[in-house]
Amino acid sequence: LNLEVERNNFLSKKASTQEKLKQVQELISELQKSISEDNCKVLGRDEMYKLQLQLKAELLNVDKLSELKLSLEKELEDISESITKNKTLLAQSKNLQEKICALDNCPTCLQKVSEEHKRNIQSEEEMKIIKIREEINTLDFKKNRLQQQKKELLKEIELLNNKDKQLLKISMELQQLENISSLLEKKKEQLKLSAQDNNSLMNILKD
Repeated sequence: LNLEVERNNFLSKKASTQEKLKQVQELISELQKSISEDNCKVLGRDEMYKLQLQLKAELLNVDKLSELKLSLEKELEDISESITKNKTLLAQSKNLQEKICALDNCPTCLQKVSEEHKRNIQSEEEMKIIKIREEINTLDFKKNRLQQQKKELLKEIELLNNKDKQLLKISMELQQLENISSLLEKKKEQLKLSAQDNNSLMNILKD
């Protein structure tokens, strides 16, 4: 009877050990598969860190470009104001020329205005008009040049804004990879312990 009880206990322990061994080996298989997948995920991490550093270095110019944009806008505003003033002066000179041409008597002293006096005033205004037009042309040239610079600058800023979005995306992905890497080490440790359990159970079944 005792032998039968011992035999039953032995078979029960053996069956329990085999079940544990099966569970451990399934866990080992799952861990090996998971570790292999995680290794593939973190494979390109170093390249991503290099790209992250490169993008951070390029984005150091953002503030400088923003300041330059403000400076260009202020300069364009000043030039536009100067153009407007000069166009007003141009209109005033032309208007004065027309009035002098049609003027017969002085509105203040009512004396007759001589043709020579008219020509002198018209000549003076004509010189003013020439100078004003030259100034307007110079200002227009500067304005066009600055507008082109601003257009190119806005392209650069837009490019850096896109790189800023790219950097944010990469940083988030790297954070995820760091989490995976941390879990990966734990899985490797768990695999090591599971392998030890597997060997122990195998030895028990051999005895």
